[in-house]
Amino acid sequence: MQVDPNQVNEHVFPGHFPGVARIQLVHAEPGKSECRIDVVTEHLNPGGVVHGGATYTMADTGMAFAIMPMLKDNEISTTVEIKMSYYKAVREGSITCKTQVIKRGKRIAFLESELRDGADDIIARASGTYYIIVH
Repeated sequence: MQVDPNQVNEHVFPGHFPGVARIQLVHAEPGKSECRIDVVTEHLNPGGVVHGGATYTMADTGMAFAIMPMLKDNEISTTVEIKMSYYKAVREGSITCKTQVIKRGKRIAFLESELRDGADDIIARASGTYYIIVH
């Protein structure tokens, strides 16, 4: 399945959670993706730093768009689990999430995401498992 980031950003994300979270898909190809956000007030927790749920959503979205181009027409995928480790707080600027598929089996895929701030410092890493459903 081919993924066009412009089509996703203009027609898929609006009205769905990634759009509400203001995620922009930058790039997607089989086994890799990149997405980003420009931090706004709505991304912050009451302590004034980007909420962990915002970066988790970036990782989950990045993983979905890294595996999606690898799927056959009769397959879809869904998140089984994601483990997130946070290293640095972010208060402003942008965050980029680069994801890669580590292994795609018949029904299970393993993925990793790395999130960086505008200064290119690693702020978080995520590892995830996706289930591939044949319909």
